[in-house]
Amino acid sequence: MAGTNQAKVTINNITLTQGKGQNDGPNGYNVGGAIYATDNCNITITDSKITHNNAEQYGGAIFAWNSQVNINNTNINNNNATQGGAIDTYKGTINITNTTLNNNTATNDGGANNTKSNLNNNIIF
Repeated sequence: MAGTNQAKVTINNITLTQGKGQNDGPNGYNVGGAIYATDNCNITITDSKITHNNAEQYGGAIFAWNSQVNINNTNINNNNATQGGAIDTYKGTINITNTTLNNNTATNDGGANNTKSNLNNNIIF
């Protein structure tokens, strides 16, 4: 799923699985296995599962480029990328509350989270 051009997207009670990254990230990188937010998008994810997604470079599950992603009461597990196995950003903001990040892997940096994020009441392992 990609959100662009100031879109406001709400995802509630859904499973996003086995997604593959898009080749239209910064510098043509493969990013955002399940979700790719760009151009000032605002995405809210609640009561969902994001699992078994892959991006070749950044954000196996979620990549935010100059956008905001709010995650609440969600399970993010078994995603992978080179950087940010679960989540990665470039000039983006991620707010994570009451969420479990489990078994996300990155070959370089940030298995669960390669961002400057606001984290509240989460389980990360």
